[in-house]
Amino acid sequence: MSNLFGELFQLGHVVPSVDAAMEAWRAAGVEDWTVVRDFPVLEWYYHGQPVKLPIDVALAWSGPVQIELIAQLDDTPSMYRKFLEGHPEGGLQHYGYRPKDYSAALRAAEAAGWTQWLGGLVEANRPFCYLKPPAGSSGLLPAEISGASVA
Repeated sequence: MSNLFGELFQLGHVVPSVDAAMEAWRAAGVEDWTVVRDFPVLEWYYHGQPVKLPIDVALAWSGPVQIELIAQLDDTPSMYRKFLEGHPEGGLQHYGYRPKDYSAALRAAEAAGWTQWLGGLVEANRPFCYLKPPAGSSGLLPAEISGASVA
């Protein structure tokens, strides 16, 4: 999938609470968490519709891999809520990639049958998008791509 999305750098977990999840990861030896409460996102969309999603995010590194913990703070419909419905304890929900050219990666993913699910702008000219795998792709997790700027 690196040919489609670029460098794999992140394992994204959706959890009920970043605090409880961090404790479990600390017990496994992952320390030095950066926590951002009510993570600031300029713009969100879910299935193409604007939404507001308050989330807490915790980030740590295990070697070259970033561990991301996301806890949604309300009941707004989202892919995070949908994941927790099926996995109330939380777990690995997506892989994170850094394409060299965000717009080109998004076009290539859509041409390959991936569909935009949730996304937006973290800040001006810094987009992100979660992509649902093509229909019939059992075993594939969603992919998150993020860009430094829109090409």
